[in-house]
Amino acid sequence: MSGELSQSSLALMLLLSVALGFVGALVYDVFRIRRRAIKIPILPHFEDFLFMLAFGAVMTVILYIQNSGRLRWFNFAGALGGLYLYRKTLGRPIMAAADKIISFVRFLVRKFVLPPIRAVKNTVKRVASKVYTTVWLCIRRKSTKRYVRAFTESALCAFGDGSVKIKENKRKRKNK
Repeated sequence: MSGELSQSSLALMLLLSVALGFVGALVYDVFRIRRRAIKIPILPHFEDFLFMLAFGAVMTVILYIQNSGRLRWFNFAGALGGLYLYRKTLGRPIMAAADKIISFVRFLVRKFVLPPIRAVKNTVKRVASKVYTTVWLCIRRKSTKRYVRAFTESALCAFGDGSVKIKENKRKRKNK
């Protein structure tokens, strides 16, 4: 092959690169929509890196197949033109619609999903607080202390030779 291409095949390559830029911008808008909906601080860096790798690989393979391995700069200009064309035609309405959908979904979540979750969370907190208070008061009572001490002694005796005794701290009470 001599490497010479007809004008129609060069025009087809230019249109292909414009279409590739257009589709690349559309795919990138999916990432932009996800970023606006769910904010995870470090994830956009990885997404951008993977997108650029994938887009570069696809563009390289398609241009290599179409150009028989020759690098033609108008293909890169065509891809940039496709990106610009997307931004000026479909990009703005798509992102505006996505923003409205995201706002509506956030409203629904705040209005109907979060209140029951908060109610359950508050109920669990109240019950846990009462259980904790009740258990703490029981532990503070002397009879409970005696039972805990006896349980501890029997548990320690089970693991040893039975000669373990916990000394009780007896205090003298003042009679009023």
